[in-house]
Amino acid sequence: MAKNLQIDEVLDSLEQSVMGSVAACLEEALSESREAAIQRAMIALQTKFRPVSGSADSANAAANGADWVGVESLSRLRAIVGGRFQNLKQKWIEAGLPLRERKGQKIDVSKVNEKGWIELSNWILKQNFEARLTLDNPEHIFELRSVGSKK
Repeated sequence: MAKNLQIDEVLDSLEQSVMGSVAACLEEALSESREAAIQRAMIALQTKFRPVSGSADSANAAANGADWVGVESLSRLRAIVGGRFQNLKQKWIEAGLPLRERKGQKIDVSKVNEKGWIELSNWILKQNFEARLTLDNPEHIFELRSVGSKK
């Protein structure tokens, strides 16, 4: 009888250990799944509700809240939005955006990292600019426009 009690205790302990591990794995998977779903929803909303407008071609237009301004390179983004170069470069690379080596180089935006793009576009939004990807435009990667005055 004492042997059965020990076996039952071992089985209970094992069950609790396994269930704890399974619960932790499930919790982590659901958390990752929830985060991915939120990111997909944000991208879907961003593309669905982006207004149809022409593209202006000057940083002044973006700063004054006018039409969308094309951004074809990291240096162009920094000229419009500002910010520390290293921080901006890191966000740019994490978004999977290409670093151009020379002017006129083809831009391949098929490898844009969704999570990185969301991080970059959120940072841009904190700088009072709105960003949208322009995958169909070979001249620039994305567009910016001012959403209000800086506080």
